[in-house]
Amino acid sequence: MTVNEYWQILVSLYSIENIYFYKIYYGEFTLQREAIMCVCNQQSNSGKNMRLLPIIEAAIQKHDLPYAMQDIAVPDLDQQILRFIEKNENPVIIAAGGDGTFHSVANAFQLIKLYSPTTQLPAVAILPLGTGNDIAKSFGVPVGIKNVEEQVRIAIHGNIIDADLIKTDDKYFMDVFSIGIDTEILASRDHIMKNGFLKGYTAYAWAFLKTIFKCQSHQINIKLDGAAVFNGKAYGVLVNNCEIHAGEFSLTPKASHTSGELDLLIFDTKLRYLSHYLIGHRKLPPKYRHHQSPLYLQGKATLMQFEEELSYQLDGEVVGKVKDISLKIQPGILKVCVPNKH
Repeated sequence: MTVNEYWQILVSLYSIENIYFYKIYYGEFTLQREAIMCVCNQQSNSGKNMRLLPIIEAAIQKHDLPYAMQDIAVPDLDQQILRFIEKNENPVIIAAGGDGTFHSVANAFQLIKLYSPTTQLPAVAILPLGTGNDIAKSFGVPVGIKNVEEQVRIAIHGNIIDADLIKTDDKYFMDVFSIGIDTEILASRDHIMKNGFLKGYTAYAWAFLKTIFKCQSHQINIKLDGAAVFNGKAYGVLVNNCEIHAGEFSLTPKASHTSGELDLLIFDTKLRYLSHYLIGHRKLPPKYRHHQSPLYLQGKATLMQFEEELSYQLDGEVVGKVKDISLKIQPGILKVCVPNKH
């Protein structure tokens, strides 16, 4: 056993009257969080999460800390979070749901910054119970209710990093922006899940088959960091901040939530779109999926203009329609709890 390993064991066993608890992992001190607000999306995971709330609450109760269970559907989520922060020392806010739940909490934090700029905002943790869980998988957080105790442990004892967000004209996102074919598939999936019996990846696969043959290309003009990079017909555009996309794919392998850059991928043909997905599965060896594309670019900011209004999505939710949109990286503006080995 090395001196460093021995020191890690000693520090892990040490506590001060259960108030502060320090651990050293790979040279970093981690301060235990002392209160938990769990923001729950009961409609995530095809509505199954409502039945999971007692399991989540039981996992939180094991740590004997003050806590609150908060429904995400309230109109004043930012106010509810702010009151909890002001009432408790060293809290953590857990986003329990899918990528859209994390999106809502992250945007609530940015709203708090606007009207309460002196508030010291805590870290956000992820309890991934959605369909894709791109953000959690990119951070290395285990997914699914079977891992709920480890997810809560990460929220309380995990390392805290300063993660990037990407800002659109009026919103922030952690995971992905897309326009064109991916958004059309997502809208079709939502329709199938709402009106049919298919759920999860099965609904997504059926939506893909329905959309891929009938989708059309669109005239798109794109600038990256002020320079023109594309002007022509394209079937879709992705802007990623996390490596994992659609739950199982690594289409932008350089994407990182701490890189200070956004990753832009343009699908100018259906063949390019299909090929990226066929060889982009995250379980394939890197030498196969980490392919280079002339239309895979990185930068700090992008401006997109479209010939007609197009639907777009942020973090897995179809938001609305735009004729032009600007996206800009916001480095390190959100504290996130991650596994200690991250």
